[in-house]
Amino acid sequence: MTSAPVLAWERASWLEERVLCNVSQAFYPPGFAFMRHSHDYAEFFFIERGRGIHHLAGSSDPLGPGDLVFIHPTTEHALAATGDGPLVFLNITIAPGEFAALARRYASSGADWPWRRTARPTVRHLAGHELDVFLADARALMQPGACGDRLRVEAFLMHVMARARDAQSARADDAPPRIATALARLEDDAELLRGGVAALAERAGCGRAWLSRLVRRHRGISARELVMRTRLDAAARRLRAGDEGIPALADACGFPNLSNFYRLFRRRFHCTPARWRAGHGGGFA
Repeated sequence: MTSAPVLAWERASWLEERVLCNVSQAFYPPGFAFMRHSHDYAEFFFIERGRGIHHLAGSSDPLGPGDLVFIHPTTEHALAATGDGPLVFLNITIAPGEFAALARRYASSGADWPWRRTARPTVRHLAGHELDVFLADARALMQPGACGDRLRVEAFLMHVMARARDAQSARADDAPPRIATALARLEDDAELLRGGVAALAERAGCGRAWLSRLVRRHRGISARELVMRTRLDAAARRLRAGDEGIPALADACGFPNLSNFYRLFRRRFHCTPARWRAGHGGGFA
């Protein structure tokens, strides 16, 4: 990778002056690799679904669901999707002035400062309640005008730094192979997605109770919650991809009750399906 060209971004190229940070969701199809690049702003990104490889100068690290990665300004890196399904992640960029203010206050804390200027970035793993809170806070910042609200932005960044300090650094990727295979297929298999926990347990070749224990151990949430999140994320992808009718889309993703779909979608994404389709933006890392 050292001989490949490097794309360099500056804040002025896409961060608006009054915006303190930017939160976006990115979808990389299987096999897609974004070119090696650097930027003058700090960022961190969180893997929601899929598998990827994070390429840095001299190393390549595998990433999976739950991984939170902190990138120091000027770090050269690239991200590639390596799994059978898409790599889906939240990307959060921080305006240089805001980052400098954070560094003045907190960088002296040493190991607790996640944006270290080292060969390999800080990587933490989020699960359970901490994951739920992080996702809710991040998606709230995706609403219009939210990233210009200093109090809201700084509260979010403070919480992220605290979670980076407290979260486990090990990744929960050691599920038994047949369970891991079933979980990897869940987001791309329409029949499995509609069938829910019962279908997932049958595909994994185990009972529902055992599946639930394994999912909670390796993902930090219940099997039911995992299926629900995956269904909602699949619906969000389909809304983004085309003009399919919302009732048919909801039913295809495992929500035959339309009012229940609207309620759950708003709870997870903080907006209606129609608003998500009309105004949701992409991102990169």
